Amino acid sequence: MAHPNVILRDPIMYRILPNTPHPRTGSEWPIYPSYDWAHGLSDAIEGVTHSVCTLEFNMHNELYDWFNEKVLTLPEALPECQPPSSALPRQHEFARLEMTHIVVSKRKLKRLVEGGYVDGWDDPRMPTISGMRRRGYPPAALRKLCELIGVTKVPTSVIEYTLLENCVRDALQEQVSAKLLCVLRPLPVTITNWPDGQEDELIEVPGDSDGQLRRMYFGKDLLLDMEDFQEEPEPGFKRLAPGRQVKLRYGYVIKCDEVIHSPDGGIQELRCSYDPDSLGKRPPKKVAVVHWAHATKSTPVTVRMYDKLFSEPRPEEAGDFLDALNPKSCEVLACAALGLCRARGLESGLEVVLTKTWRNKTCQTFAMRLCLLS
Repeated sequence: MAHPNVILRDPIMYRILPNTPHPRTGSEWPIYPSYDWAHGLSDAIEGVTHSVCTLEFNMHNELYDWFNEKVLTLPEALPECQPPSSALPRQHEFARLEMTHIVVSKRKLKRLVEGGYVDGWDDPRMPTISGMRRRGYPPAALRKLCELIGVTKVPTSVIEYTLLENCVRDALQEQVSAKLLCVLRPLPVTITNWPDGQEDELIEVPGDSDGQLRRMYFGKDLLLDMEDFQEEPEPGFKRLAPGRQVKLRYGYVIKCDEVIHSPDGGIQELRCSYDPDSLGKRPPKKVAVVHWAHATKSTPVTVRMYDKLFSEPRPEEAGDFLDALNPKSCEVLACAALGLCRARGLESGLEVVLTKTWRNKTCQTFAMRLCLLS
């Protein structure tokens, strides 16, 4: 009882609980080995050479080794209780991975699931393997993150969430299968100088690494993204504004001639003119390139935009971590448009990028990285 390590003061090997049924053997086996006894011995019997764990187990090292060393001194009549050799495993501790804007404690993650704050263990906002897979994070991004942060014994080290996002973005640039255009918040655009009665033009989009050629329609009625237009442009805003031009990616240069407002004062429609000679040419200097879709011949989709689950960088530091939940961590956009005349060719499991900032992984419901399309 005088040992400096409290773990070795009268250590417990097992408990006998005759009134507590065993989950597998029922009342036939009332003996419950302790963690320190079972952990080290099972590692030794299974031939584990390095047992790695987090820092809170550091004080258990001595008992882990002491139990294994004592087992080696058992009589030869009990070979089934002895490790296969005298090369016993050793424990190595490291600090748990702490990252801003998330929690990694299984107990806290369970509260999120059981409380209905997320849609399950595979919710794309969860820091679980199934959640990250559903969000579309490529394995290469996680491996790169581990290489960059290394292993530390400093318990207060915290990794910035943006580092994970950077790793994901870099991995996508290398292994993405296809790039698509998606208008998330549609703003109707009428091309006023498109000849009446003229059929919509089919524009071929350069193929990506999946080898498929994609097609988009251009015509009188188009859609731009709300964020690509400002009626009174702020300083530094380079995209569309009254009297200003933009280049439609893979398409023509258009110019905003008129803004039509709804009765409540909101922007209802843009009336623009297009330059028929600008297809396939580089845009003029200082003309931004924006994504777009055809108003009626694009693929309608519903998009779920996922942000950080917690608004506070360290949600566990300010009382109950649930108080730091981000109320805008999931935004549903029901009127988005995928800039393809049809979604044919997007087989289950195909990885694509929505050009700008969104990366997706399509499945039967078009589940994707930062959005879920259906």
